[in-house]
Amino acid sequence: MGPALEALGNDDELYRQLLELFCNEWQDFGQMFRADLVRGDMAVVKRHAHGLKSNAGSVGAIRLQGLAAELEQCAKCAGGESALVPLEAELRLVLDAARDYLDGGGTN
Repeated sequence: MGPALEALGNDDELYRQLLELFCNEWQDFGQMFRADLVRGDMAVVKRHAHGLKSNAGSVGAIRLQGLAAELEQCAKCAGGESALVPLEAELRLVLDAARDYLDGGGTN
């Protein structure tokens, strides 16, 4: 996550705010994505995958960003469930790391 902090001019407070927003917005992504799939609303599925891709890049979660890009491509083909499993695992890691950073006062 270091390059993301550097991109923000090493403004730790701004980065912490960004991480808090990220955690709040994406903690239920898997449930939200599956519900969108069940409804068959592929435009919303694609939009959510794209949003996660963008936000992951903003917090420096490059692997998650790549997995979200894969999910976005799968959503274009009316799929996505198979790409969701590795993304959810990575998202949990990123959320845990972000919460550790926030709990540690930005010392990670």
